[in-house]
Amino acid sequence: MFKAILAVFYFLAFAFCIDLVFRHTLSAITDILAIVCWFIAAIASVALAIHTEKRIRGRQDR
Repeated sequence: MFKAILAVFYFLAFAFCIDLVFRHTLSAITDILAIVCWFIAAIASVALAIHTEKRIRGRQDR
C-alpha cells in the first residue's frame, strides 16, 4: 500500500512537470511526445516508489 501511495505522489509530480512543458503546444508531434512522457513518468514513478520504500525500510532496520 505504501508503494502505491508513493507511486501516485511521484506520478503527480511528474505530471505537473510534463504539463508545464507541454501546456501551450498545438503540434501533433508535441502531443505524441507528451504521451510518451506520460508513459515514461508512469514507469519512473513506480521505480522510484520501490527504491524509496527500500531505502525507508533499510533505515528502519538499523
